[in-house]
Amino acid sequence: MRKLSLFLAIIMVVTALAACSGDTAAAANVPAKDLLTAAMECYTGDVTKDPGIYYSDAGEDSEHALDYGTMGFLFYGEYDYEITLLEHVEEYALAMPTGLYAFEIDIMKAKTADDVGRVKELLQSRYDVRESMRDDLIAYEEDQVNVLDSSEILVMGQYVILMATGDNAPAKDAVKALLGAAAESDTPGETTSAPTAEPIDDEIVHISSSVNAALAEGIKNVVGTTDPTLEKSALPTMTVSTHGGDDLVIFGGKCTVGAKIHVRGHLHEDQVFGTDDDNWFVEVQIPSGVSTLTITQEEPGKAESDPIIVTTQPNYALDFEKYGVYRSALGDNMQGHYYGQFDDWMGTNILTDKQVEGLTSRLTERVDFLAENGCELIYLIVPNPIAIYPETAPIRYPKSTADTSRTEQFYAAAREAGATVIELEDLLWEHREDEFKIYNKLDSHWTPYGTYLAYDALMDYIAPDWPELDPVVPGEDVEFYNEVVNGGDIVTAYDLDSHLIQENATFVRWLVEAVDSPYTFYEGTNRPYYPPVNEQKTVKNHLSQGRDLPTAMIMRDSFATNMYQFFNQTFGEVYWQGQSDYMFDKKLIARCKPDYFIVLITERNIESIS
Repeated sequence: MRKLSLFLAIIMVVTALAACSGDTAAAANVPAKDLLTAAMECYTGDVTKDPGIYYSDAGEDSEHALDYGTMGFLFYGEYDYEITLLEHVEEYALAMPTGLYAFEIDIMKAKTADDVGRVKELLQSRYDVRESMRDDLIAYEEDQVNVLDSSEILVMGQYVILMATGDNAPAKDAVKALLGAAAESDTPGETTSAPTAEPIDDEIVHISSSVNAALAEGIKNVVGTTDPTLEKSALPTMTVSTHGGDDLVIFGGKCTVGAKIHVRGHLHEDQVFGTDDDNWFVEVQIPSGVSTLTITQEEPGKAESDPIIVTTQPNYALDFEKYGVYRSALGDNMQGHYYGQFDDWMGTNILTDKQVEGLTSRLTERVDFLAENGCELIYLIVPNPIAIYPETAPIRYPKSTADTSRTEQFYAAAREAGATVIELEDLLWEHREDEFKIYNKLDSHWTPYGTYLAYDALMDYIAPDWPELDPVVPGEDVEFYNEVVNGGDIVTAYDLDSHLIQENATFVRWLVEAVDSPYTFYEGTNRPYYPPVNEQKTVKNHLSQGRDLPTAMIMRDSFATNMYQFFNQTFGEVYWQGQSDYMFDKKLIARCKPDYFIVLITERNIESIS
């Protein structure tokens, strides 16, 4: 097959050269599909990662067809976006990543030479949308970042090409050979420098602290707010003192179990923070200029400790923006929050009537298609931690006062479309003070216990239709337990080593044989271990023992990692789409014919499935 492809390529090269009639600036008229095929053959499957292949002339029911609504999301980050620039495109052939991968080759031919600039604008928009992948890749597939960084846009005659392969040279050469035209190569995007503040005292910016030093004499008096007859608390141990942003500073370490941590002297004056077991971790905002902060511990039944004195000022040379929505913020009780959920919290992402109408239409089409294939659409949306623990919202982020939210709009649209929605807010709120945590504090994901609560709610809905279903039962099949471990991605998003701050985290232990249950946490931490469950795969239940069990296809983000064990143990067969692969693959659905198509993602990712 490869020899035949090479032979055809040689023929096309000869034809292209003849068509040029000696004019090397003129590009040959080669179908975009042939150019893409030649470029793709330069790479192995380990590099390409099985991208979706789309052609402009593909039939509506073809696996190579790209519907207009989804194309808007891919090129502009918004479903049903009116892509007026397509008017300038004669044809296209696209190899676009599915899931957490960055390999991509998009080839578009402009209708005329005058249309080239407009087609380049379209691919520039796609380039910009690709950049939004960076946060996911850093968090879950870091080896793909170099592929993303190889992104460039090329112009060859009337052809405009976006390439991101890790090494674009082979694909460039293959396309040039077919076209016989020199490439005008651009790498879009500009690099901007972070603002700096002058002058900066390096010692203060990097936070200097002292315990009962000379500075303490003038500050101790501000601490005496508790009963002086009580025994004084011990000093907390501080293992972390650094910046969490331009005007944000974070501190943490070890404390007495049940203690409170007082921080005074910052932008919001005085704050009292809860702790976790014998760990404390706080973040406060500081004003411009030099600030002197005091940190004390208040043990149960005791007066506050002597102060730890901290001198600091803003640092404008930091680059926490690289984490995007995965940047961390800390609230009360050591609860970490990814920035990605604050749009939901503050109501800045509420949909317009037109967007709701488009969403309802898309979901109705999906419900109808699935029904035709004997399948039910179920949404299992995981609430943001801030929705269940609102008291842990960082003080600088005000809660929305709107009478609706994007999540409520999505639920309403899904129900109107005929989908099943299993709301979890009330359930998780009911269990928020349980012995076992629902969400991690130092990792952005929910715990196996929180996952189980959602699983149990889903089983309550499904089980009546499947008498032989045998859901997982705590105490019989699994047991939950708490263990003090190093922090997860909330800690590392501050560029800190995870061992510096610990948490009493919740885990699950299987008491029976598991169908497919890889260890799903990085050793010694509460950060889920994604590689064993990231890729698209089918898991068959070899323990089903001939029982009549339902099958399920799962569209998911990283919150499905802890659900992986429970679903594999329960369904007869589970078709796992790749993590963060949000394409609604009709061909795959029609071939697998699952009983349920389950969308399991966190609330902040709703835009990916809208």
